[in-house]
Amino acid sequence: MGGSKSDSLNSLARQLWEWCMKRNIFISAQHIPGRMNSAADQLSRTFANNLEWSLNTNVFHQITHLTFIPDIDLFASSLNSKLSRFVSWHPEPGAEAVNAFSINWSNLKCYAFPPFSLLPQVLRKISMDKALVSLTALLWTTQSWYPLLLQLLVDKPILLPRKDNLLFQPHSQTLHPMKDHLVLAAWKLSGNPLETEAFLTKQPVSLPHLGRRGPINNTIQHGNSGVAGVHRGKLILFNHLLTTLLISFQSASPMAKVTVLLTCTGLLCRRLFIQLTTPLLGPIHLFPDFSRGCTMFAPRFRGTPPHGT
Repeated sequence: MGGSKSDSLNSLARQLWEWCMKRNIFISAQHIPGRMNSAADQLSRTFANNLEWSLNTNVFHQITHLTFIPDIDLFASSLNSKLSRFVSWHPEPGAEAVNAFSINWSNLKCYAFPPFSLLPQVLRKISMDKALVSLTALLWTTQSWYPLLLQLLVDKPILLPRKDNLLFQPHSQTLHPMKDHLVLAAWKLSGNPLETEAFLTKQPVSLPHLGRRGPINNTIQHGNSGVAGVHRGKLILFNHLLTTLLISFQSASPMAKVTVLLTCTGLLCRRLFIQLTTPLLGPIHLFPDFSRGCTMFAPRFRGTPPHGT
């Protein structure tokens, strides 16, 4: 039968061969010139790398820790999928299905980071299937679909940090060209009206009575505002990713708390070391030495360095 370096393709070819043998079907492979098979030939030669954007893996894990662990990635490929189960836009090895809009979302815990142009269809699908979805999407309050986004919320949205590698191309590590302007948030959505109503009743009233001071959001913000919007007279505020993680720390297991505290202690010691030695040695750059399991430092002396250095 020949062979391939791809284990998934080898497995698929073997399954096809065994299926045909059980049914006494003979198959043979034949080359078709590209000019006679233009559609398939063009797809095999064209790679739309501007569509293959992936969310920072650490940020993704923090989102799932704060919301829920999803079963399937609805808008992905073999390059940028965050879960072993994923749905692709075109047929490709490893995909559980093709075209997320062609399957039922009602019995799944879904993660979705769709192209921005598909957000209206995604929100309608969530509402129609009464699905539970962790959606990563733009903070784009002027769009016509934004009120529906607020209507489907079952938890406070989480503003994602503005970091250079928040979005990147997994095949080339290229950073998103609009990384300095994009404001992304994680939205826990549900098409179940009972869940959305329960969330909305816990939110503060948007318009206070005359003479009363309005509610103030005191969390650290990375966007222009800490307010996600107003829905049916209720004020919906953002949570910041770091603030939410600190709150969830209180309910973590003792072992998890010890791990976090040790990590924070190490960071504080590094900062204290820099503050104490900078007046003596000048600015210091700390860098990890993985071969020794410790952190090394390289002082940058002011002016002429001492003899013997």
